[in-house]
Order: sequence, then structure tokens, then C-alpha cells
Amino acid sequence: MMKPRSSYSKTAFILLFSVFLVAAVTKAKSSLPDITLEQAKEINADNTVIFLFRHGERCDRSDMPCYSDKSGITITGTEKAQQEG
Repeated sequence: MMKPRSSYSKTAFILLFSVFLVAAVTKAKSSLPDITLEQAKEINADNTVIFLFRHGERCDRSDMPCYSDKSGITITGTEKAQQEG
């Protein structure tokens, strides 16, 4: 027995709406802006601010030697983070 045509239309609408909703949520900008190193230096000069480097060059995404283990950052990433303060 075949489904009525309206049932297919309803299913197609729900599917398209779901795809649109997922796309909209994944494309939404985060509440924190991306800033350049120069902007960070300007902010730091004007205020007492602590900048946290989330990670430098990650070992699991690089062929460079690791600073500690494979779940950490590379030696190069460590040096760059130290240079930036």
C-alpha cells in the first residue's frame, strides 16, 4: 500500500527544514570574536588582560617533534607560544 502524496510532502518539508536548521546552527558565529596578535597586544597595553593560548601547533596534526606526548603541542608550537608571552 502506498503512502498518500501529502505524507511524502510533509516528510520532505521536515527533512529540508532539519537540514536548514542544522546548517544555520553550524554557521552561526561564536560569541567571541577572532582577534589578531596585534589587536591582542593593543588590548593588553590598555588593560590588565590575560590571554590564554589554547594550543600551538598540535602534535596530532603535525609531523614536527612533540614537546611532550602525542596529545600535546610541538616544540615549535611551544616556542611560538612562549615568544608571544
